[in-house]
Amino acid sequence: MGIAIEDVEPRALQRLFRELETPYNLEQRQIAYRDRQRWVQTYEPLPLPAQSPELLKQNSTYLIAGDLVEGLGMVYAGALVKEFDAKLILLGKSGLPAPQAWEKWLLTHGPQHGVSRLIRRLQALGKAGEQFLWFSGDLANSDWVNDSIRTGMKKFGNISGVFHAGVMGDRASCAIEQLTDEKYEHITRTKVQGIQTLQKALAGHPIDFYLLQSSLSAIVGGIGFAAYAAANSYLDTLATQQNRTATRWLSLNWDACDLENNQTQQSSDLMALAMSTEEVWQTTQRALAQSQADFSQLIISPRDLNARLAQAFTPLPPALANQGGATERTLSTAHTRPALATEYVAPRSPVEQTVAQAMGDLLGIEAVGIYDNFFELGGHSLLAIQAVTKLRQQFPVDLPMRAFLFEAPTVAGIAKIIEDQINEEKTEIPSETQSTIESLLDQIEDMTPEEVKNEV
Repeated sequence: MGIAIEDVEPRALQRLFRELETPYNLEQRQIAYRDRQRWVQTYEPLPLPAQSPELLKQNSTYLIAGDLVEGLGMVYAGALVKEFDAKLILLGKSGLPAPQAWEKWLLTHGPQHGVSRLIRRLQALGKAGEQFLWFSGDLANSDWVNDSIRTGMKKFGNISGVFHAGVMGDRASCAIEQLTDEKYEHITRTKVQGIQTLQKALAGHPIDFYLLQSSLSAIVGGIGFAAYAAANSYLDTLATQQNRTATRWLSLNWDACDLENNQTQQSSDLMALAMSTEEVWQTTQRALAQSQADFSQLIISPRDLNARLAQAFTPLPPALANQGGATERTLSTAHTRPALATEYVAPRSPVEQTVAQAMGDLLGIEAVGIYDNFFELGGHSLLAIQAVTKLRQQFPVDLPMRAFLFEAPTVAGIAKIIEDQINEEKTEIPSETQSTIESLLDQIEDMTPEEVKNEV
């Protein structure tokens, strides 16, 4: 129920008007009045000593839910099994194959496919049904969540802790003008409705902690991250609200993470300091070890946060704002290619031409060579996100953000990833052949080792 302005105390309105009339102050961007006291939000570094968290126990059961194809969920799964011999209840997104179909999937899909990588990580955990239980469905579907949790607890016992891991930032970038209801639902469903469904399903159960994976975007924003930042802000607020109960709630606002532990030379300033999976796990343990602390939110970043805030919220001069704020630049404002150590080589194929055009539009460069490094041309991580988003719309492929940030930030490199995926789709095993393979696999499953040997 809303509050009518006539119901607001006149003195409170005067304070509000005074704030709105005050010139912008970078150090006082967020103001709150509580009981006639003026509060200014600030951030301070918090030392997290290395220690083993009491909340993590040997041979306990943990629930990990969210987008397990990408994100931090499988980082936690691997560490919990390895270090705590934990039993896991894994709730992945819809459309993922069941354990009995994993080998068939691997035979009919490329090794770099996101689901193929997930299956290999799951197989590394141990035997499905013994070390972990695997479920695929909609985390916002209360019936499915309730059934999955009921099955998991019947098998492994009470759940000690919950790890909630939604979609990561590069999969959630979308310019406001392109933010349809469907895209908004994709970004927010797991993070908002998903955690609500989990919370209701586990109400009444003695859960030690909920660990929520939030994002630095909720603090510093970012072009294309309006809906994503809002969803993560919800998680931060929920943790603060729920942390008043006996159950520990903690929301972690992660900066960039290198989930593939890529060791190559980084071209992006953002990814040069990206946290490895080992650093993610160590930081998480240190955060959980502060079980008696009164905070419900931690911002995790290897860089100076105040410097990031200053960069993000210092207004640009009008001339620069018109260029930097635009999602695309027209050729009328484009400039010539800067001098690079790399010689200019023109695009050779339609895919390279499309990628070069996309880069050129974002960077304001008339001609981008196929071996020109995106970041040496003046690109940065936010522009890279826009470029990936645009190319995903133009090509029917799942172009990963790491392609720009880690693997090949050039026209030739990106075009090869796109072409390889297109070719993989074209050469996908025909349905008749796939049916034959599946039939043979089914027969082998019913045979003894001796029978298989004789058949071979």
